[in-house]
Amino acid sequence: MSQQPANVEFQVPVEYFQRSKRTDLPEISSEDRFQSSVLREVGLMAKFSKKLSKTDVRKRLAVPTRSLSSLPSFDGAHAVYFQAVDESGEVWTFKCSVRKRRHPKPVLSKDWLAFVDSKGLKAGDMIEFYKETNEAATAHAYRVRAERQIKIFGVVFGYAPVTATSHESSNVSPI
Repeated sequence: MSQQPANVEFQVPVEYFQRSKRTDLPEISSEDRFQSSVLREVGLMAKFSKKLSKTDVRKRLAVPTRSLSSLPSFDGAHAVYFQAVDESGEVWTFKCSVRKRRHPKPVLSKDWLAFVDSKGLKAGDMIEFYKETNEAATAHAYRVRAERQIKIFGVVFGYAPVTATSHESSNVSPI
């Protein structure tokens, strides 16, 4: 005789799934502190990171307004050009512009869409900009890093650095 499995119901309070703010935890995790110290050791300072939206990958990158001070000085202008080096050593010239009136809403354009295309970036991927902090910094004081969203069965497990450009082959070369 085979037995039928019993119908079992689990009732879990909704609060179980909601995150509660814990005041006993530091605001910056030890992993973030470690990453920040490593970046400082190699002469980089994290400036901003952002999860890319559809608009970011199709038109222009909306820069978080709080990060505006980390970009080159506008000196009264509404646009500034700056160069950033990616993980593969390619130099990109980005134009950051702001509105002329209230609420600056900074955006990156110029090489931005070419950068997105070369890295194969999609909505949900991450972008990070860093500024060189050491005195031996090259003419390119900024670094840019792209990270691809890693999904398994539709669940995001994390992000992986994107180093190859789309025109580079990702296939293994024959022996």
